[in-house]
Amino acid sequence: MPKFLNFLAVPVFGSLVLIACSVGGEITQAPETQTSPAPAPTLEVTEASLPVPTEAPTNEPEKASGASLQVGATADFSASNDSYGIEGSVEIISDTQIVISGFVSFLAKAPGVDIRLGLDGDFSDAVALSLIDITGEDFDGRTLTLTLPPGTLESGLYDSIAVFCFDANVLFDSAVFAAP
Repeated sequence: MPKFLNFLAVPVFGSLVLIACSVGGEITQAPETQTSPAPAPTLEVTEASLPVPTEAPTNEPEKASGASLQVGATADFSASNDSYGIEGSVEIISDTQIVISGFVSFLAKAPGVDIRLGLDGDFSDAVALSLIDITGEDFDGRTLTLTLPPGTLESGLYDSIAVFCFDANVLFDSAVFAAP
C-alpha cells in the first residue's frame, strides 16, 4: 500500500473531497466526507411585517424652506461680518434681474470671489448658482445689475444671496431674501 505525502481538500457541491497523492505518483481518492449544511432559517411573512409603500423618490432638488424668490423680494448685506465689511441692498426687479445698490466690497486681493444664490445657507457648488465673478475688483458703493438664468425664480431652489470665495470655500457674507 502506497504512503500518502500530500492531501488536497476540494469542495464539491457542499461536500469535501480529499484527494491524496502517493509516493509513486499515483493518485488515489480518499472516501468522501459529508458536511451537513446548516438548517435554513425560517422567515414568517405576515401582512404587518411588509413595508408600507411610500412615495417614490425623485431626483428633483428640494424646494427652498425660506422665502421663495419672487419679483420684489429684498435682502441686505449689512456688514454683519465686520471682518469683510460687505454692504448693499439687494432687490429682485424682474424674472431675470437682481440689482445690488450701494455694493461695498474690498476683496480685490481674495482669489475666486463671486456673488451667488444659495439655499438655507448652503452656497457650495453643488447647490449654488454663481451670478457674477468679482475676483480682483473692489467696490465702493456701486450698483450692480445681475442677470438670472431663465426659470431661476420659479425653481424654488434658492432663498439667499452671498459673496463667496469659491477657491477657498469661504463665505464672506450672505443675506436671506424677504418676500415683498
